[in-house]
Amino acid sequence: MTSDRTIDLVHRAEEFHRLLAAHYRRLRSSAKEERVKLALDYLIQQQTAIEGSLRAYEVDAPALVAERWFKYSPAEELRKLLEATPIQADIDLAELGRQAVEFGNCLIRFYKQFAETALPEDLGEVMSKLLSLEEEEQKKMTDALQQGL
Repeated sequence: MTSDRTIDLVHRAEEFHRLLAAHYRRLRSSAKEERVKLALDYLIQQQTAIEGSLRAYEVDAPALVAERWFKYSPAEELRKLLEATPIQADIDLAELGRQAVEFGNCLIRFYKQFAETALPEDLGEVMSKLLSLEEEEQKKMTDALQQGL
């Protein structure tokens, strides 16, 4: 783990959401089942929206908060997980759901660690909001996949 400023961690989270959306787009281009394509459309939209929220935060973040340093960065786990997940042309809804939950859990751990170590309090609140957003999106996605979309 390395030291990062708040803004660096926001950039890494934004990048991860962008990479995850790209991963889902590649999966969609090779998917055969219509329900899998619909699930991937939903996941692409979800990741793109979160990336946009992070980009907006980046613009609005106070300089003092953006420059706050963190001794340890959990961001590397996100990249390794994505790199270790192959594109499967014949992916089914169950496997897609398993992967999406695994990615979501990784993001929740990232945001949770970020929120727990954040100072000052206003930064902790921002990170807690990101954590809540990710947890809500995880629940929505899980519910949608369980219902077969």
